Amino acid sequence: MNSTGIVFDIQRFSLHDGPGIRTTVFMKGCPLECLWCSNPESQSFLPEIAYFKNKCHHCRHCLAICPQQALRFDQSGNLQVNGERCHRCGKCAVNCPSGSISLIGNTWTVSEVTEVVKRDIPFYRRSGGGVTLSGGEPLHQAPFVGELLQTCKKLYLHTAIQTTGYTKWDSLTAILPFVDLFIFDLKTVDPILWFERGGAGDPRCHRSNSGLL
Repeated sequence: MNSTGIVFDIQRFSLHDGPGIRTTVFMKGCPLECLWCSNPESQSFLPEIAYFKNKCHHCRHCLAICPQQALRFDQSGNLQVNGERCHRCGKCAVNCPSGSISLIGNTWTVSEVTEVVKRDIPFYRRSGGGVTLSGGEPLHQAPFVGELLQTCKKLYLHTAIQTTGYTKWDSLTAILPFVDLFIFDLKTVDPILWFERGGAGDPRCHRSNSGLL
């Protein structure tokens, strides 16, 4: 197998997502809508177009190259994306001469991510580091995450996953043999606050946390 997943960033030399020097793989998509989300660009499950006006030269090359004619500039000079037309092909981002357009989220295979991870194996070994899967909620891309974790363990790497637990219990139990460290983000134990500030009143996070303990 060589599963595919949507990844929005791979951060090498990460020091805050588990022990030692690590590579953190950020998966796209989260079912929650937490008010304090540290990665709001991860919430949508689909790739998204990001526009940085301060970099834009207004050359309008993006308008000409978009095959779906999904882009336009408004009267204030801001780039607008027609979400119904846009196929998220990323041509506007790849061909933007100023780098003012970025595609947040790209399809990666397990092999492609593994090749990036392998570059820093000497640093993992020396520092006691490894690989961390984060997001978004990584377990909402469970087949990809499971295969990537298995591949990392075949390379004898320390593995960690940052999760809210907002997933199916089967998805958690399937990866247990391949995870050395769970970094569990339990938002709150108050169901009212959970609904108001996290966007969900489902108790599955608490069940997941209790089950792992």
